[in-house]
Amino acid sequence: MSEKENTCVPEEFIAEVMEYPFLYDKRQPMFKDAKKKERIWNEIGKNFNHPGEEAKQYFKSLERKVWKDKKQREKATRSGAGATRKKETERD
Repeated sequence: MSEKENTCVPEEFIAEVMEYPFLYDKRQPMFKDAKKKERIWNEIGKNFNHPGEEAKQYFKSLERKVWKDKKQREKATRSGAGATRKKETERD
């Protein structure tokens, strides 16, 4: 789904894909069923007026963006400083 032609709302598109966990979850038994996945991608693409292969690529790009954003947030919360020990003080 090219930028110019992309008329679908990402939330609606993702909701549609989430109905079929075997499209993205490798733990699902049907994940390896290429014919079924191709058929479902074609259906999803048809619902959003795009070919199935474009729908699949669009989902992959959204997925990469989410992971990249998550990684950047995690990196931003790290200080980079190692742990320090408190100095022991003499107590009288």
